[in-house]
Amino acid sequence: MSSGWIAAVIFFLAGAAGSYALFRSWQRERRLRMQFLQGDRERASRRRRVFEVLHILGDSILQGQPDTTLHRQIAEGAVKVVESEGAALYLLDDKGLSLVPRHYTKECPALIALPERIVTQAKTNAGTLPSYLRLHSVAPGEGVLGNVVLSQKAENVPDLRHHEKFDGETNPFQQHVAALMAPLRHGGRPLGVLAVASDRTQPFSQHQLEMFIALAEQVGFTLGNAQAHHEAGAKRQLEAELSNAREIQSILLPEKAPEMPGFSIAARNVPARMVSGDYFDYVPVSQTHLAWPLLMSVARGSRRR
Repeated sequence: MSSGWIAAVIFFLAGAAGSYALFRSWQRERRLRMQFLQGDRERASRRRRVFEVLHILGDSILQGQPDTTLHRQIAEGAVKVVESEGAALYLLDDKGLSLVPRHYTKECPALIALPERIVTQAKTNAGTLPSYLRLHSVAPGEGVLGNVVLSQKAENVPDLRHHEKFDGETNPFQQHVAALMAPLRHGGRPLGVLAVASDRTQPFSQHQLEMFIALAEQVGFTLGNAQAHHEAGAKRQLEAELSNAREIQSILLPEKAPEMPGFSIAARNVPARMVSGDYFDYVPVSQTHLAWPLLMSVARGSRRR
């Protein structure tokens, strides 16, 4: 009798242990499934935000918004997509010799080395750091940002201070800066760097990096299109101004040559392109004398015959 009870208890305990193990396994699978679904929703949300940002940028180009507006929308859009505290947009100057800060969002941590005097002043003056970040350019290869534009490779930086390319001293403004940085290019031509950053100990995820890279690729394409759009608009404006100048010049030139006995007089001004710097006129001096002033500010600007 006692051995039967012992067997029953052992059987019950074994069943309970098995049921508990199954329950724990079910809980673990459910938690993993919920995490996957949550991650999938977050990924879908980020993809949707990327499309929303690109739509805003496209509208700005079509509406002819100034570059400052486009740059601000790029930085703010990056913050929205990655859900970071701030973002910074650096673009190469015309000669490609330096990265110029085009927009820093208000809450973006500093991404470049800070001189000791700036750190000291920033402790008592809140405007020192933003002013320095807006005005200080970075050379290609200088610091982490310069390395990104030089290598043309995106980076997920868990802690800016510990990056091998960070050349700044420890300071209270860059204690735990996690950042994503990606090069911007169009048609194989480097344009600059887009970066997002947060003051936190947790690094950005791999999916955040992937979405950020996808956004940076589209931003590069957008900047290239914006430049082409501006150039086309400037060309149209120049052509219109030259056309007006040509009409004015044709009005100022004499319509026909005067008649003088014993002489056959003819002159014509034909601009090599739209306008020329040449001007002439007929000035009667007397019944037998005619002055013909000829002004040639650019000798090669027209053909005379």
